[in-house]
Amino acid sequence: MIGLLLSCRENIENANQPGQEEIADSVLKTGGVRYIRLESGHQVWTKKVGKGLVKVLLLHDGPGLSHDYLQCFEDYIVGKGIEIYYYDQLGCGNSDNPLDTALWNISRFRDEVEQVRKALGLEQFYIYGHGWGGMLALEYLTQYQENLRGVILSNASAGLNPDYRRSLLKKYLSASEFQVLDSLCTRLDFNSPLYNQLLYSRYYNQTFCRLNPWPAPLLTSLAKSNHSQFRQMIGDDVLNSRGNLSSWQRWDTLQTLSVPALIIGGMKDEVNPADVKELGRKMPNSRTIFCEKGSKMSMFDDQTHYFRELIRFLKESEEGSFNPDPLPES
Repeated sequence: MIGLLLSCRENIENANQPGQEEIADSVLKTGGVRYIRLESGHQVWTKKVGKGLVKVLLLHDGPGLSHDYLQCFEDYIVGKGIEIYYYDQLGCGNSDNPLDTALWNISRFRDEVEQVRKALGLEQFYIYGHGWGGMLALEYLTQYQENLRGVILSNASAGLNPDYRRSLLKKYLSASEFQVLDSLCTRLDFNSPLYNQLLYSRYYNQTFCRLNPWPAPLLTSLAKSNHSQFRQMIGDDVLNSRGNLSSWQRWDTLQTLSVPALIIGGMKDEVNPADVKELGRKMPNSRTIFCEKGSKMSMFDDQTHYFRELIRFLKESEEGSFNPDPLPES
């Protein structure tokens, strides 16, 4: 019976049966959870946590992960006058998962973020983007920065850099292991157990998350991940970019982004620290910080430093005391 009700969620929501009482969203208590219907008819899941004048919309990594691993934000931010909004992008976590792979492109996701922003009533808010979410935040900024008080770009760049990833793979794998990986990629044999074993035992435990064991919220996100979406946008080939994000870049528009920006890099991340520095150098109103122990999941493996700088940025931006890095000499 429960499964039937879940599968018929849309019909239940649209039903207007005699005797049913309508309750306004402002009165009904749902623990902050709300489904938002997109213009396409699909629904995405959101949740508000905390209460305050400072509002932050969180864009998770992936493509294809879910919000769950970002729940560590609650331990540092809630109670400080800050509202955070979790949001599972379409195809992810608790949101609808349509089968149409044509939906998995960054311009559609950009428009989705704006629809979510309007539905939540967010004005002059902060947007936080982690990994792929940082790329999406940059894409959103190119059209909608007037809606924002600031942006936080974490472990992100303005374009993919498979050459740097290849250099890291050569660093963490032996010569023979790299040769095996290269052969598997050439044959497009991404379902081989050896392929995943090499990546998870030699590479991702160095560049994705350096804790042992990995935190429970991160494992939850990974268990929910939409690999079809990741394959469409990034591709399975760890040595080459084959997805539809392979040609995406925003390096040439960064100088037009004037909102206060905090850029967070992880020195152990597969995102090249040089690219993170370049991101900050080209954004005129930005501050760049690095987590020395941080991987892609710097919010876990360099947690105290990570959230100290994030909260400092929000506080200074609200007070009008934010000082960006000095502009580079021309």
